[in-house]
Amino acid sequence: MGKIHSAFKEGFESVCNHLETPSIKDLYNFLGYCFTFGESLLHHHETEDEPTPTPTPIPNLSAILNGMKHNLFTHLDDEIRDLSPERLRVFEWPELKQIINQSDAYAKKNTDPFIFLPFFTSHIAPDNRD
Repeated sequence: MGKIHSAFKEGFESVCNHLETPSIKDLYNFLGYCFTFGESLLHHHETEDEPTPTPTPIPNLSAILNGMKHNLFTHLDDEIRDLSPERLRVFEWPELKQIINQSDAYAKKNTDPFIFLPFFTSHIAPDNRD
């Protein structure tokens, strides 16, 4: 999970960096990247929680992203700690296997492998690759 969260952080930083000076010639690809980042983050979060989305106008995307960065990064770091092997040892193997199977089934049903997988394979830092 730490590698996935690192990929989210790198993707977030990339979006924010490119918002400062977006390339008009490559705007379509940048918007696709933003969409892919958002979709990947949403699907990852949905496998953990039951979100209640609230529509929000987007007058200044950069300000919105910068405003949520601290809470998002803190949440991602806390999740690694909260879902560490030491904390998960409170579950018996059959319970843990059921949780994993439910999470896998949800991900297979609700994510697009043509968006999610390429995003992560291209955003895991070399230091985090096995």
